[in-house]
Amino acid sequence: MIVAVVFNHGPIPQNPKLPSPHGYGSVPPGKIGYNPSMRKLLLLIAISLLAVAVHAQKADDKPLPLAKLAAPVSVTFKTADLEWLRYGGTIAATVLVDKKGKITMADLTGPVAPCSDLSSDHLLALRTATAEAVKKARVEPATDADGNPVNGGMLIKIKVPQDEAWNAQYAAGRIPGDSKTVGGGVLNGRAISLAKPEYPSEARANRAAGQVNVEVHIDETGKVIYAGATNGNPYLRYAAADAACRSKFSPTLLSGQPVKVFGIITYNFIP
Repeated sequence: MIVAVVFNHGPIPQNPKLPSPHGYGSVPPGKIGYNPSMRKLLLLIAISLLAVAVHAQKADDKPLPLAKLAAPVSVTFKTADLEWLRYGGTIAATVLVDKKGKITMADLTGPVAPCSDLSSDHLLALRTATAEAVKKARVEPATDADGNPVNGGMLIKIKVPQDEAWNAQYAAGRIPGDSKTVGGGVLNGRAISLAKPEYPSEARANRAAGQVNVEVHIDETGKVIYAGATNGNPYLRYAAADAACRSKFSPTLLSGQPVKVFGIITYNFIP
């Protein structure tokens, strides 16, 4: 069984600068829990990322001209993968579109994943299905003030649906109702124990540095249960998400009742 979803898209905030072939936010080779099947996907995008790097070097820091989807595009996900993710989520794909409408995959992040299984085959499958669908999308290139096609790009956000079986059980009352979830913004200062990320050997070898933002979901007890890097150097994303999962928070109360919280933990890596 598969589930189809439709893309929506918008501008890229700034030109992508991708220093490595880990643009899908994968677990870097050599990390504990690394999924060996990810190597094939990394090899497939290595050439594309070289083209992206050249494009970014030639461009300034202004947002790229916005390309457009020419038709709705659907992604198909396997039921087993949705069951694993349970609550659904969002996958964000950054693509470059040349003046002829050719797509180059630049980056892929999300969805936030269970902290108990950050390197799951199911996560790989969700990302792979999205990447394949994005590469086949029908697009219209960006245009200049005179209407001439130019190189551009877009940020495509894909809504991963909730697991249908889980929804059916919830509707039937067989799963306890979730408490309210509130947004907490940047959460670094609210942690009672903010875990320090490891600096991966691959990142050190490539002098990877900079800021990584990790979206986290925290349960009623203050435990981080879901996490996923939303930006930053791809060599550093897994380490940041792993550290976020090991962080601890005090329970958040709303009108005296414990609630779930979602927000961002920011890590700065210095080689």
